[in-house]
Amino acid sequence: MLLIDDRAVIHHRVPPARERFRYFRTRAYAEGLSKALVARSVGARAGLESERRYTTRVLPAGVARGVRDALLGRPGGAGRAGAIVAGVVAAAGGYALGSLRARGSGVRFAVAASENPSEVSP
Repeated sequence: MLLIDDRAVIHHRVPPARERFRYFRTRAYAEGLSKALVARSVGARAGLESERRYTTRVLPAGVARGVRDALLGRPGGAGRAGAIVAGVVAAAGGYALGSLRARGSGVRFAVAASENPSEVSP
């Protein structure tokens, strides 16, 4: 059972460095590098399965909402849309470079086998 309570408030401390756009961009780039290694190990189809829907449906919807909010004069809309695009570009750049590096070195990474074939490890 999943219980959702919109009144719930969660407090946690975020270090100032992680509040910066530079951290977001670097993190997205690193995610792309990581995905290149995963794709090299298990194949691009399996390695990028979860990202496919996210980048073709969820992110474009987020950009559209940001643009709509900007056109309606709501603060943050244009910045949010731009950040989504910048994150995708950074991740794609990391993936491209990671793929080239992995291909050039001929390195393959072993993936631990799961007892349950339908299980996907993070």
